[in-house]
This record gives sequence, C-alpha cells and structure tokens, in this order.
Amino acid sequence: MRTVGLVILIISRILAVGAVLAAIGAGFLQAWLGAVFVCFDSCPDTFSYFPTEGPKAIQIMTPCVAIELAALALFLLYCLITRQPLRAVKQAIALVALGIVGIVALNVILTAGQAHVALKSDSAGNTYFDEHSLVSWGSLWGLALLTIVGAWSLILARLQWSR
Repeated sequence: MRTVGLVILIISRILAVGAVLAAIGAGFLQAWLGAVFVCFDSCPDTFSYFPTEGPKAIQIMTPCVAIELAALALFLLYCLITRQPLRAVKQAIALVALGIVGIVALNVILTAGQAHVALKSDSAGNTYFDEHSLVSWGSLWGLALLTIVGAWSLILARLQWSR
C-alpha cells in the first residue's frame, strides 16, 4: 500500500508541474498570438468584442485547469491513503479560494480594458476599436491570464510539495 501511495503522489506532482507548464504555454500563446489576430481583417465593434470574444480567450486555459484538477484528485487520494486530512483540506480550500480570487481579478482586468481601449468611428457612424489600442490590450490580457492562472497552478503545486 505504501508504494501505491508513493506512485500516486509522484503522478500527482508530475500533473501539477504539467499544469504550471500548460498555464505558462497557454498564457504566452494568448499574449502574443491571440493579440495579433484580434484585428485580422477589421477590428470588431464595441458590442461584440468584450461580451463574447474577449472572454473566449479564457478557454485556452482549460487544459491547465483540467490537469490541475486531475492532480488534485490524485493528491486527495494520496491524502486518504496516508491519512493526512489536513493536507487534503488545505489543498481543496486553496483551489477554491485562489480560483475565486483569479476570476475576480480577470473580471476587473476585463472591465478596465472595456473602459480604456480607444474607439474610432467610420464615415457611416459605426464605432470600432482602435487597432493599436486593442492589440496592446490583447497582449496585456494574455499576460494577465498567464500570471493569474500560472500563479494559481504554481501555488497549488507548491502545496503538494509542502509537509
């Protein structure tokens, strides 16, 4: 039983490191590639970007969250096997608390972007985002995703290594 617990702990730690690397990779992809394709043909209008396309960028973080949840499930199983309920509770509370803080922080950044991205109008009176302003905000949005989800994964991985 001891070797089974050790194998579960090792797999859990590998998954936790994988979640951190997935968060870093996805954040870099969003920060550099996602920002470039915001205004590919023309910039989106003010009514469609922030309510729909801006938050869709969060979907790129799905693998990171899924890997982290798999790591947490294995870690909770390890804590059950080794009878360490306090470690299991700390990990679960950290997952929920840091997740809520991250969602609130991303919402604040998205709202700030909505307020600060410059607008321009065409001859027909339609309002569009300024390309340079929107692309620079897209880069900052990707870096914010990278920072928040990367920190979330890193803290959870660190908790697995602590005693």
